Order: sequence, then C-alpha cells, then structure tokens
Amino acid sequence: MEDIILAVKEQYPQGIIVAVAILIMIWLLKKNLFEPLLAIGSKRASDKESLLHEAGSSSGELERLEDERKQGLLNVRSDVVRMKDAARSQAQEESRVKLEATTTRLNNIKEEKATELEQEMATARESMASEIPLMARQIAEQVLGRPLA
Repeated sequence: MEDIILAVKEQYPQGIIVAVAILIMIWLLKKNLFEPLLAIGSKRASDKESLLHEAGSSSGELERLEDERKQGLLNVRSDVVRMKDAARSQAQEESRVKLEATTTRLNNIKEEKATELEQEMATARESMASEIPLMARQIAEQVLGRPLA
C-alpha cells in the first residue's frame, strides 16, 4: 500500500497538495456549513420536542378545563333543579295559603248566611204563629158558613 502511495506521489506530486486542499475544504465546509446546519437541525428538534411537551401539557390543561366545565354544568343543573323545586314548593305553599284563606272566607260567608236564614226562619215562625189563629178562625167560618163568636 505504501508502494502505491509513493508511486502516486512520484507521478502526481501535486496530488498531495490537492488532497491537502480537499481535506482543508472538507474541514472548512464542516466547520462553516455542516456544523451550523446540524445546529439548526438540533435546535429545530429541541424546539419540536418542547412544542410537543407544551402540547402535551396544554392537552392536560384542556382536559382539566373540560372537566371543570362539565362540573360547572353539573353544578348549574343541580342549582336549576334546586331552584325549580324551591319555586314549586313556594308556589304550593302560596296556593295552600290562598286555599285556606278562601276556605275560611267561604266558611265565614256560610255561617253568616246560616245565621241570616235562621233569623228569617224565626221571623217567619213568629209571623206564622200570630197569624195561625186568625187563619184558623177564617177557615172555620168559611167551612161552617157562619161567623164564630
């Protein structure tokens, strides 16, 4: 192998210069082109990883917010049911109070009318009691056809 290298050097003395120049160019390209490109690629990869990590944490945050929203909806629904039940109970209580007031008022009116009716009946009885003897006398006179003494 050394023989080949020596033969190449003898035949191509400038080959070494060219080879050194190529190596220097490769080194310069690596230093000035490939390393910045690799750094950019590495930065992009780390940015991608951080974005994926943020997306994962954002996804967790989104799930937490969704759970909070669902819990809030459940709380609102239970509050609505509770308010509806309270309103229904209040309406039933108001209806019961109004019904009792109306029943009391009707009982009072009934008692007043019963008292009035009893008074009218008593007046009618008194009136009839005083008129019965007179009517009996008139009927007897008509039946007998003569006046009673």
